[in-house]
Parts: sequence; C-alpha cells; structure tokens
Amino acid sequence: MKITGITIAATILIGLNYCKAGFIQMVIPQVEWDGSPKFKAEIEKLINSGSWGDSQEYHFQKNPSTIEFAAGATVSPGPNPKHISITNKGNHNLEYLMRSQDRSKYLTFKLEPNHQDLIPGDAATVWVRFSEDG
Repeated sequence: MKITGITIAATILIGLNYCKAGFIQMVIPQVEWDGSPKFKAEIEKLINSGSWGDSQEYHFQKNPSTIEFAAGATVSPGPNPKHISITNKGNHNLEYLMRSQDRSKYLTFKLEPNHQDLIPGDAATVWVRFSEDG
C-alpha cells in the first residue's frame, strides 16, 4: 500500500512538471517550420541587423537543462524528447524565433504571458524579444 501511494504521488509530480498550473499550452504543428527561400532571406536579414538580439542554443541530447531569457521566457524539454517547450513566465507579450538544427527552416510566433508552446524538434537556435504590441 505504501509503495502504491508513493508511486501515485511521484507520477502526479512528474506530470505537473510538464503541465504547469495556470499556463495555456499550444502545440505548434511541424508544418509551421518555414524553409522557403523568401522567408529565410527575410529572417536572416533581421537577424543580421540585430533586431532579434542574442540567440541561445537548445539541444535536448547534449544539454536538456532549461534556458532562461531576460525577457521572461524559458526554453526547456517538452513532455517528450521530440518537443521543445517555450514558456512566457513574464508579464509582457513576447516573440520568439527558432532556427532548426540544420539551419534549413525557421519558426516565429508570439507568446502571451502565462502561455507555453510545444514545438516539434529536439534542437534549435532560439531568439526571444519583447513583442512590439506590448
């Protein structure tokens, strides 16, 4: 009986690690990664101009720890090894940009406070900035 109770408690705590209370979660589909030449050129121009600021590398297998951004976002492992979780823990709207590990595709979305996106993949270069709309 005691072992069953401990097992149930451990399962609940592990589940809470991936479903943070108060966060609205959205799964971003694989098709949102854009590798079109026009989009890539547009994004690379913005990156080179410095408008996205500094990036950080996230790689689940090499270093599955959480990355913190000054804007209030965290990047961490998702509920399975094939998802990256990005969470806005701040009070401002944010935008994030991700580049695939092979540098062939980009993904960009807005992230409201207390929202979490799950992105397909296990490695990416990530930029986070405050959104222009607040």
